[in-house]
Amino acid sequence: MRNNLYFLILAIIFYSCGDNPKTNLEIRKEIDSLKIESVLYEFEVDSLNRIIDTLSIEKNKINDIGIIVFKEKTTYANHGHLKSINYYRDNENLLYQKYESSDLGILSTSEFWEENNEITNGISNSYENNKINKTIEISYNRLYNDNGKRVKTLITSKYEDQNEVGNITERNYNDSGNLISDIFIQNGDTINEIDYAYSKNVLKNKTILDYKEGTLINFIYDDEGFIKGEEVFKEESDSLLKIKEAHYETNRKGEIIRKVETELPSKEKKYIEYRNGKNKADKNVVQ
Repeated sequence: MRNNLYFLILAIIFYSCGDNPKTNLEIRKEIDSLKIESVLYEFEVDSLNRIIDTLSIEKNKINDIGIIVFKEKTTYANHGHLKSINYYRDNENLLYQKYESSDLGILSTSEFWEENNEITNGISNSYENNKINKTIEISYNRLYNDNGKRVKTLITSKYEDQNEVGNITERNYNDSGNLISDIFIQNGDTINEIDYAYSKNVLKNKTILDYKEGTLINFIYDDEGFIKGEEVFKEESDSLLKIKEAHYETNRKGEIIRKVETELPSKEKKYIEYRNGKNKADKNVVQ
């Protein structure tokens, strides 16, 4: 009888341990142990595809079920760089994010927690001289219709120990569960809005309205939902003037392999290529 009770207690202990979710730190340590699986280089090239400059380098880690769980992107400009580091869960939800620059050091860090595969809350820290100077609390509130379908997500942020809401992001969804708009509100004013248009549940257009800068960016997608074009407009005398356009080339996976930007009205072109490689290819970096 005692032996049976002993094994029952052991079984309960093992079951409880297996049911406990991993902490964010444990997940990040597991991801840190993974090797870099792919490196994507963004180069500015000339008309003959010769490298002029390195624009960015992106390094990815992939877990055993084929999900990208780590993405580090370094963007180069003006003899310096800005680096973003992102950790993702197996369901592709963002877990941890960090921004740092070559000039200022750490700029910000963010961490997110979830329940039932959905992000519930997070904390974002801004830095000065590599020390935290502000902490922002982030909360997620999801609204559903009578049929149980999500129609809206409200993401609110406020400074720690303060009751005033700082920023609000309002995300709206259609009956198919597709995201149709992102509205960013700061101190009661709408700063920018992103609208998504679909055809048979395939993304066809994404439009970014930046009210503060007075710009509109329109992204155009093909029948498979792969990006193919971009138009940039600037508000001028109560009308929109096109100032830039771009054409994209993608592979069969929808990954961008080439981009040609055209400045308007000068029609000056900039050629950008995206090339896959490994760390050993870092010798090609031009800064």
